[in-house]
Amino acid sequence: MNIPALPRAFLAVASAALLVLVTACDGTPAQVLAAPPATSVGTDIDDTVVTSRVKSALLADPDVKSADLKVETRSGEVMLSGFVGSQSQVDRAIAVARGVEGVKVVSNKTDLKEGAATVGNTVDDGIVTAKVKSALLADPGIR
Repeated sequence: MNIPALPRAFLAVASAALLVLVTACDGTPAQVLAAPPATSVGTDIDDTVVTSRVKSALLADPDVKSADLKVETRSGEVMLSGFVGSQSQVDRAIAVARGVEGVKVVSNKTDLKEGAATVGNTVDDGIVTAKVKSALLADPGIR
C-alpha cells in the first residue's frame, strides 16, 4: 500500500505525541490506560431509582429522622452516611433501606450525634462545611 508522504508524516508525529503523553504521566502505561470499573447507563439509572426509593422510604418512616442521612447507590449496594441521634435510628434506617426493592447490600457509614445541637453549633458546622467545599473547588487537582 502506497501512503502519500504528508499523511505518513502526520501519523508519525501523532504516534510520537501519543507516546510522549502516555510515558510522561506518573503511572506506567498500563495504569494510565486502565479503565475505571464499568457501569452501564442502565446500571446508573437503576442506581438512581434505588437511591430515590430508599430516600422516600426513609422520609416516610416516622422512626427515622433522615434529614441528616445521605444515600448513595452503586450496583445495588446502598451506602448510608451522615449523622443520627441514636443507635435505634441507625438500626431502623438500615432495616428500611434493606426492605427497598433493588437493594442488594446496605453499608452503614453513619455516626451518632454527640451532645445537643445549638444554633451556634449548626452555624459553626455550616461555616466549616462551606470552607471545606470552597477549598476543594479551588484546588485544580481535585475534580
